[in-house]
Amino acid sequence: ALSGSLKQAGPLYKQAMKTIAGSLGPEHLEMGLSWSQIAELQEAKGQYEQAEPTYSKALAIMEQELGSEHPALDHVLEKLAGLNAEIEEDNKAAALYERLCAIREKSLGATHPKLAMALQNLAESYRLQGQYESSEESYKKALAIMEKNHGDNHPAVAAVLQELAKLCSRQKKNDEAERLQQRASKIFEQSIQDREENINEDDLNL
Repeated sequence: ALSGSLKQAGPLYKQAMKTIAGSLGPEHLEMGLSWSQIAELQEAKGQYEQAEPTYSKALAIMEQELGSEHPALDHVLEKLAGLNAEIEEDNKAAALYERLCAIREKSLGATHPKLAMALQNLAESYRLQGQYESSEESYKKALAIMEKNHGDNHPAVAAVLQELAKLCSRQKKNDEAERLQQRASKIFEQSIQDREENINEDDLNL
């Protein structure tokens, strides 16, 4: 059913784009947004080789209309970066995530959870290129944001700690890796225990 919906959506978008291009011009902002939607359809169908240049076209039009640092670029940058990560174009992914982090820090603030998410993706792109110091720096920035937003003992904090532990292990920083992993494990264990206690309390209240 989903596959059929995607097949139907593509021609509809393209017809709408012809109308927009005819009335507003092929470089209008609305065309950039439309190309982005086409790219998402292509990606959803697994057509990654087609989706990548389509996202890039959308981004180019939006940059021309809005500038290279506008918050409205957030979504297409995130999608294009994620697609490049998916097809193992880690250098391109990292460059896009760097831009995304800069935009989010400027538009949302230096402690926003969405910045932490982008930093984690950036850290992973660095790691896959063997840029371990840059990866560690990005993970630590993400960790600080997560701790500020969620406290020191939240599972989201533990997830970043776990990735940092793996990274330290790859760098032969075994003591630090062990310390980070132990902290992550304690948080996960406490989270499970708290969940079980809540379930038991709910059962008693029935």
